[in-house]
Amino acid sequence: MKRSVLALAAIAFSSLCFAADAPANKTNPDAPLSSTACQFTFSTGTANTFLRYCVTSAGNILGLESPEGHFMVPDDREGYAICDETANANYDDYGSAGESGSWELPTVLSHTAKSVKIARTTGDGIWTLTQTISLMGGNTPMVKDTMALKNNTSVPRFALLLRYADTDIDGDQTNNLDATVESASAWNSVSAPNENAEAHGLMLQNVGLSHPTHQALAQNTSVGPFPCNPFAVFPPAPLVQVDGSVAIIYEASVGPKASVTANVGYRPF
Repeated sequence: MKRSVLALAAIAFSSLCFAADAPANKTNPDAPLSSTACQFTFSTGTANTFLRYCVTSAGNILGLESPEGHFMVPDDREGYAICDETANANYDDYGSAGESGSWELPTVLSHTAKSVKIARTTGDGIWTLTQTISLMGGNTPMVKDTMALKNNTSVPRFALLLRYADTDIDGDQTNNLDATVESASAWNSVSAPNENAEAHGLMLQNVGLSHPTHQALAQNTSVGPFPCNPFAVFPPAPLVQVDGSVAIIYEASVGPKASVTANVGYRPF
């Protein structure tokens, strides 16, 4: 019987001595322009309700700023990944943090003042990931990404679907980080050594009901998780003043020609 990667997360935690033997993220450090260049800019609100970010044509979320003047993901190290557990194949695009080179060019399906919809198929044609990235305004603004993963083959397949961000809260590389099943957070404390006048944070969270099994992850490294071994870096939490990153991982069995959907959100706090 196939054992769930997410169900084994606790085992991975108790076996940290073996983490060094996990496979490295063998991605191309020269990410394509579509993964690192701002293409669509969105903004809402003012002062404490302000949220601005941009989306690349490949579906990476960059330059997230909220509240006004406070940058949560200031650079271009953000993105997504798939692990085909059936074939033990990985596909990732983490912006300048690495791109696997196993994708076709993305297609922008639609674009409005509030959202952009982007589809991208893996180079082998097995998977298509369609992202609808939407601006959610109000007193607690959020970036919402509806990620629909389609199995294009005629056989069922098991997959992991990941979202990742190298967080540098208020431009500081070292932050505090922690995770629950539903969310992973990075923040600066008011008493942090960087002596920020204001302390802020960012949460990467599962939004609403989710049929796929999921687990959030806080890492003590800025490197994106290896898609087929995402818990290779699974340090005891909370993490204090480290150059870390956050991720959320979904696992599902996807039927022939079928799709599974996960909703994730970036919510400043």
